[in-house]
Amino acid sequence: MSSSKSLNILPSLEKKYPLDVSFSKFHVTRPNRAGYNKIYDISRSKSFFFELVDHSTDTNEIHLKIHTNDYHMKTTPISYPNTSKLPNDKYQISVMLTHFFSLQRVLPRRIQQKFFNFIRDKLLQRKAIIMSRASKIDSRNTTTKNFFNFSYKRYRFHFGIYIPCSHDYITPGFPGFTPPKTICKVPTPFIMSDFRRACVLHQPSFFKNDVFIHIKNVKKELNVDSTNPSLKPKIFHANLLYTHWNTHRTKRIYSRRLGISYEETIHARDRHSITHLNNKHIYRKKLCNLSIRRSHNPRVSKAQETRFDRAKRRIFNTKEHNRMDLIQHKYATAQRYRFLFSETQF
Repeated sequence: MSSSKSLNILPSLEKKYPLDVSFSKFHVTRPNRAGYNKIYDISRSKSFFFELVDHSTDTNEIHLKIHTNDYHMKTTPISYPNTSKLPNDKYQISVMLTHFFSLQRVLPRRIQQKFFNFIRDKLLQRKAIIMSRASKIDSRNTTTKNFFNFSYKRYRFHFGIYIPCSHDYITPGFPGFTPPKTICKVPTPFIMSDFRRACVLHQPSFFKNDVFIHIKNVKKELNVDSTNPSLKPKIFHANLLYTHWNTHRTKRIYSRRLGISYEETIHARDRHSITHLNNKHIYRKKLCNLSIRRSHNPRVSKAQETRFDRAKRRIFNTKEHNRMDLIQHKYATAQRYRFLFSETQF
């Protein structure tokens, strides 16, 4: 039986709506590649941002793009089977991920099959997180990353959802010639509320003009006028410490990385401690009431215990460790380094 007859028997396999996938390369010249701007670094990692189609086009053709800084990727589009006029996000990401795996040369087939669903689900979650942050209208500068990290041996990847910069970009031209303004299409590493974002090229002007300033309200109990231009940060900090000490404020600290929690209070030093013991700081912090709060997930709980044991070894395994009086030396060392290791401590 010929292939044409088989397609007539199974009309659902017909490619009614062509779905093309290709790579689109981007490049930036700004040297800042730290923090979330590591997605622009090409020497240590490669970035791949998936551009999703969320509305029907005028034609039956759908073209999906993967924006990358990997110059070894071929930009020739490849068609994939599709029977929907507007495929859902899960299918679009699956097709683009298949296209990525078919052209890359460092991840073996075993790793592709093992992590295909994982990467696809992470991308779907990342889109939901991005849209949740972008739809907010509150006056905050909290950022949400548009990507997540994935590593295999010495190879590192950044997979994310493509959010273009959309700032005005002026192309350099000749003297006396005014080049036309274009829209910047470089992927952005973060998103803020009210759909604010910027690539590494436009971040200096973005953080100067498009972020909220003075969004933290001054504490009412300080009795300080927040509109007073003569208010200095040191005065505000001194008043804040005094208020915490005077009101006996207790703050509960939670560390999900170590699986512990403890209380923090502010205490004022007496005159003898300042004049005779050469303590130059008026206030001191007291850490107490350590509580072990491990995760219910066995894998996470084991990692928390490992980190906490590593922190104890770093504090106590020193040359001046006194083996003759182990317990008292541990308490003294922990107090010197402000480290809590026992629930009966302090």
